Amino acid sequence: MPNENEKPTIRADLPLAVSPMMLLPHRSVLDKPGTPGSRAFGAAEVAMRTMHDALGDMTDVKKYVTSTATPTGEVVHLNSRNGEPAGNYQVNGQEESLREAMSRSFGRAGEVVDRQRKAIEASVADIEKSIAAKLVNPNADKTSVSQVASEIREHVKSMKPGDRTDFFHRAVMDGDLETVAAILDASPFVSGFDRKQHAELRIFAAQYFPATKGEFEQLGAVRAVLSKVESAGGAFVSKYADLQPPQLKSGKGEAAKKIAALAAGGK
Repeated sequence: MPNENEKPTIRADLPLAVSPMMLLPHRSVLDKPGTPGSRAFGAAEVAMRTMHDALGDMTDVKKYVTSTATPTGEVVHLNSRNGEPAGNYQVNGQEESLREAMSRSFGRAGEVVDRQRKAIEASVADIEKSIAAKLVNPNADKTSVSQVASEIREHVKSMKPGDRTDFFHRAVMDGDLETVAAILDASPFVSGFDRKQHAELRIFAAQYFPATKGEFEQLGAVRAVLSKVESAGGAFVSKYADLQPPQLKSGKGEAAKKIAALAAGGK
């Protein structure tokens, strides 16, 4: 059952981009305990929840202050801002304190999101490193293995151009690490490929080699959640700017500052 105290994950007054529900399409791929993908998904959830809740709190407090604060009687004219038309604004005396509170909330949330973003990036690096390691022959330094690898590359180079790629693809699908590693762990030219073809072969191997295909799927999902966190960050900053109360420089505001300065012993 849902927790009655849990804040909603979709609010009509907040950008959809900051809702943790944006991550749900990737849960089935990433929610595998003990994997870098699982850690990345958890970090993304924290980041999204932090931005969502911070904006929600700012929105709620601003509405409360606007509806309950006693107007000072001062009215100032504001130019068009945040999509709102120009017009007169009824000063309530809480603008400066509300701006300060929002700024602190924004800063706290930003620090959390930055830590979680770095954690997601670390998961990307971990998965990439793991995939690369599984496409290398662990016995490549042995003379006999090195000799066989050289012969495999010579054999591939002797083929017709179209047959070379087909041969490599079959080796990948069959889980033939000896052949796959021999071709990938050397200059592309010795096997008859150019650099672009070689890069494409490496991607194909990561995607379909039996030992790496699951991690490759996680890698794509982790990159996707990282992109969503970054998009949410942009929406978070934009909405924060929209929520800011006007920064007033009114006669009464200036008078209050002068009075406070006088009381403190200044001019």
